[in-house]
Amino acid sequence: TQVDVEVIPNFSFLPAQVSVKDNCETISVIFARRFYEYRGTRIFSNAIKRILSEYHNVHVTIAGEGPDGGFLHNYFDDNECVFFTKYNSADSLCIHADKHIAVVPTLGSEGTSLSLLEAMASQCAVICTNVGGMTNIVIDHYNGLMIKPTADSLYMALSELITNSTMRVKLASNAHETVKD
Repeated sequence: TQVDVEVIPNFSFLPAQVSVKDNCETISVIFARRFYEYRGTRIFSNAIKRILSEYHNVHVTIAGEGPDGGFLHNYFDDNECVFFTKYNSADSLCIHADKHIAVVPTLGSEGTSLSLLEAMASQCAVICTNVGGMTNIVIDHYNGLMIKPTADSLYMALSELITNSTMRVKLASNAHETVKD
């Protein structure tokens, strides 16, 4: 028997205004997700701890809430380069507006990631794991970096984008164009 399948891709609205985020001394990284281990809180924490010890021009925003909130606060509350905030999903484009790099390190399969699309719409360079619906959105090294769901892979991808502003701006621009198109 033949089954007809129609794919209906997810989408994101575009922000009213987008600015290119290049030539900045401080690189802003954002994790804007629900705080669940399967959303990558632990691999993100391990990678970011290492990044912050090696790069002194990085600021990190951890935006959201959830069961892993206590873990994240215990891990980062003493770090003056890490900022916590909560936001309404309707404000996702605003929370990403001034960030350079957005991280979506999901451990297991998920559908098309709205968090990923909103970060791309906001012209962030994105790093995501090679699981679920993210593989339908990101073309590795074209509109984002696609990695294995490990702290080491995330660390290496972050290092690459922190040190290579040309790549960071190119990926961010292509990400925005992907969502726009």
